[in-house]
Amino acid sequence: MSDGDRNLIALLRLAEDACERHRAERLDQAGCPGLNRGLVPILRTLAEGDASVGALAAEMGVALREAAQRVEALEARGYVRRFGPAGDIRHRVLRITTAGRTATEIDRQLEADLEQQVAAGLGAPALDIARQVFAVVVGATTVGDDLGPRAAANRARVGGHPHPRRPHP
Repeated sequence: MSDGDRNLIALLRLAEDACERHRAERLDQAGCPGLNRGLVPILRTLAEGDASVGALAAEMGVALREAAQRVEALEARGYVRRFGPAGDIRHRVLRITTAGRTATEIDRQLEADLEQQVAAGLGAPALDIARQVFAVVVGATTVGDDLGPRAAANRARVGGHPHPRRPHP
């Protein structure tokens, strides 16, 4: 079966999986192990400034518990640290570490390099068409999304999913 015979959505899923494998392998090779599509967006957000777990959850459009689990994974790997008063964790903020900032920079460069490879293979006109196709698919899958445009865009960018117990049309 050629790629021309495959369902577009199936190809998009395969592309997402291939990009994620590429990211994980390259980050691991660069000395930044254990990062994936659920963790990198947190690092990218924290690279812009400190945030609470609650703010990250809202930004990503995920449940607070899920965001807290992701943050714990990043903290255990030394990519983020918590700061603030002891005791009440609601007032503590997260800050990216030097290792987290390095991983974020490497990930951004990997993304840019991969896009250049794709552009070289497709050419500029086809790359513009591909961007339009992806934008239409993202728009079709986020219509009626009650999580807001930022969360929908983030989910589309990083492969996140709405909370399973939240109604989602």
